[in-house]
Amino acid sequence: MCGIAGIYNFHGIEECQIPYLIRMSKAMSHRGPDDEGYLLINQDEYNLNYIGDDTPLNVAKSYSYSSIHDINSPPLSSLSLAHRRLSILDISPAGHQPMSTSNNQYSIVYNGEIYNYLEIKESLITLGHKFNSNSDTEVVLKSYTQWGERCLNRFNGDFSFVIYDRITKTLFCARDRIGIKPFYYHLSDSRMIFASDIKTLIASGLYKASPNYQGLYLAMSLGMSTHPITAFKDISALPPSTWLRIYRNGKTESGCYWSVPVNTSCNELSLSESIENIDYELRSSIKKRLVSDVPVGCFMSGGVDSTTIAAIASQEYEGIKAYTLGYENMTVDFDEINQAKATAKLHSIDHIIRRVKPNIYSDKILDWIDCYEEPYYSITPEYIVSEIAKSNNSKVVLNGIGGDELFAGYKYYRYNQYALFPRLGFLDQIFTSLPNTKLSKLARIIISTQPHNVHTLSFMNSNENDLKRLFSFDKPIPTSIPKFLGDLYAPGIEFLDKMEAISYMDIKNYIGNQHVHHIDQFTMFHSLEGRFPFLDHNFIEASFKVPFSYKLYKGQSKFLLREVSKKYLSPETLSMKKRGFTLPLLDLMKNDLRPLIIDSLISLSSREFVRRDTIMHYLHSFINDRFQINKLWHLVSLELWYQRFIDQ
Repeated sequence: MCGIAGIYNFHGIEECQIPYLIRMSKAMSHRGPDDEGYLLINQDEYNLNYIGDDTPLNVAKSYSYSSIHDINSPPLSSLSLAHRRLSILDISPAGHQPMSTSNNQYSIVYNGEIYNYLEIKESLITLGHKFNSNSDTEVVLKSYTQWGERCLNRFNGDFSFVIYDRITKTLFCARDRIGIKPFYYHLSDSRMIFASDIKTLIASGLYKASPNYQGLYLAMSLGMSTHPITAFKDISALPPSTWLRIYRNGKTESGCYWSVPVNTSCNELSLSESIENIDYELRSSIKKRLVSDVPVGCFMSGGVDSTTIAAIASQEYEGIKAYTLGYENMTVDFDEINQAKATAKLHSIDHIIRRVKPNIYSDKILDWIDCYEEPYYSITPEYIVSEIAKSNNSKVVLNGIGGDELFAGYKYYRYNQYALFPRLGFLDQIFTSLPNTKLSKLARIIISTQPHNVHTLSFMNSNENDLKRLFSFDKPIPTSIPKFLGDLYAPGIEFLDKMEAISYMDIKNYIGNQHVHHIDQFTMFHSLEGRFPFLDHNFIEASFKVPFSYKLYKGQSKFLLREVSKKYLSPETLSMKKRGFTLPLLDLMKNDLRPLIIDSLISLSSREFVRRDTIMHYLHSFINDRFQINKLWHLVSLELWYQRFIDQ
């Protein structure tokens, strides 16, 4: 789990890239504080290896590297790679990156974990490959030399990486199936720059940040823009399950190597067989994600998903640390500590509970903005619990993301049982023009003619009428937002039923664009690696084979997962009403954040891309204590985002 960055000049153009590369490395230092490496490749095909200030002495002594900061005559290069290492597997010097093959034909920078790397390594050894390390990085590199892009089908893991081939002069980039590990890039006629986050691209000095109104429009509706689109002009995200090859002349080609497995439900499966299969795949996924050469912990909110993972993990990893967050002087709606305690007592868990005063984090709001990298409608507690895990010496943490999306955990799965009236589809235009209220949202869900639209209609924080009143620029997408997402993520797909369609869109949009992005950013901000057992592709495939009637059974959400969890969880946890893992944003907005909100809305009202009267309406509503929490905070984060990324 690391940070990667690079610069690739096209057409054989060489320049001194070191100053840009150092700035990028510094910007992502939190992603890899354990080691710092650089590789420059020039026209004469020499590999010039360097280390940075964060490289340990034992690594520096193991290689004939110079310090990147002590170069008297900086070399010219057409390709430069930077790597920041968070040492998880093979923490010895042999795992140092960038890494090259013995003949220097292939070089890699890699971020992530391949959980089945030992099995793949054995296969490669039988094919004649020799290994110099116990790292999964070397397995990825040699898998590519053996199988090319087909190696991606063999990997079980979370990853993004770049491999350069000196013979063909091509750069191969790839991202894991779900998009857990990020990959952003800026492509121009003369070069490509890439990095693990957008901040790092901006820090290079080779790209000047400006807003992409299409991405901003989508972000203000959905929470984040839809990949490959971002809120930054000329910055793209490599989509999940995708590889990208860049040639020396700047031409590109790409391909998709996996898709969410729709139309695979097996109605012949009984409930007992389904429970057994899901239990087996979940235990297998968790066991894989406990492999580490450093301490592993768990986020354990007290809800079914994360607590089940912690309970199963404790059976494979005795005394595992589990972190539960609570708030002082808050109502029971924000407290799941008692449920987490009850389950922790049943297992060999080192349960670490922290109650904090949320207002002490008010001065950290800009850290949240920095991590989201786009305007977001809320603030999530992963920042705080990551800080707690870091202070207790965990370096890897398991997370419960994915249970709701795979097993019908959200309210809109229950609402969807009413979406039965396709002949009333003409009413959609009427409801589109109404204010974005719970009533109009539910009405649009009821009359939706496209099953996958239900996800988008349920998910939108602002509808298109809201956006028309907010922005002064013309609508930047040619269709409605639900149709836009359908065309982007589900073109031509025939779903078994509307429930499968919503689950599919949850994974593609909410998980792929937002959820894993947030966790990765907040954990890596604290130099932690996040792992997600529910998002193992084998587990996802197994869950889509289960009939949906077992997931939402007689109105009970996550029925099947709860049946699996019964032997692991306390009755208190199983009977608890779903609350979600959140911060008391309303209380903060009314008190500690009040001055920030007023100042931000006043500042936003002067921006040329928004309508001043709309912003002032929201400001007056806030002052008079008549406002929608998420909608108002989204505007505040828009202004703070603009200040942080565009103004600066």
